[in-house]
Amino acid sequence: GMKEVIRLTASGKDRGPVLSQDGKKVVFLRKSDREAHGEHGDDSGSAILADQIWIVDIDGENAKILVRDRNPDDRGHDKWRGEDVIAHIEDDTLQFSPDGKRLYFISSAWVTAGALHSVNVDGTDERFIASANTLKVIGKGEYTGCVIVSQHRYFLTGGSYDWYYVFTPEGKEIGPLGDDLDAVDWEFLYAMHN
Repeated sequence: GMKEVIRLTASGKDRGPVLSQDGKKVVFLRKSDREAHGEHGDDSGSAILADQIWIVDIDGENAKILVRDRNPDDRGHDKWRGEDVIAHIEDDTLQFSPDGKRLYFISSAWVTAGALHSVNVDGTDERFIASANTLKVIGKGEYTGCVIVSQHRYFLTGGSYDWYYVFTPEGKEIGPLGDDLDAVDWEFLYAMHN
């Protein structure tokens, strides 16, 4: 059938819209008016503006900011960590929890890894969960609500590897899934019960 396209915002600074499970809200990324810290700009020499996360009703009403961009300068101290910075957010990492109450996103944090954060859809309790380069939210089975992330880790003897791991929404590692999601026995994982 025809897909109805609804233009929710008109600023031209918005991208990456994601519909909530109940179809009532849309979250999206909006460029702030501040430069992303540590970014030197694109090839044209223009600075890269930091991202914010916004939420809006499907009818375009009640747009509000969920997550503000944060730069090291905002806090004025030198113990700034990568997981504290919210500047560039990866488009395809905006994902709702299965109950629709939390939103996950990955912000650029380190050279080899992004930082997985979550925030309640009412804007409260924004937190860092784990380093992550990809995100998949588990929607069924014993681990419903947990997240699968890829992480870049190092061998003790040198070299590095990228594996997938399951984490709780609070950031506790449950265990590894290996280096290839295509090889995961999803039926087994989804069927597991306490």
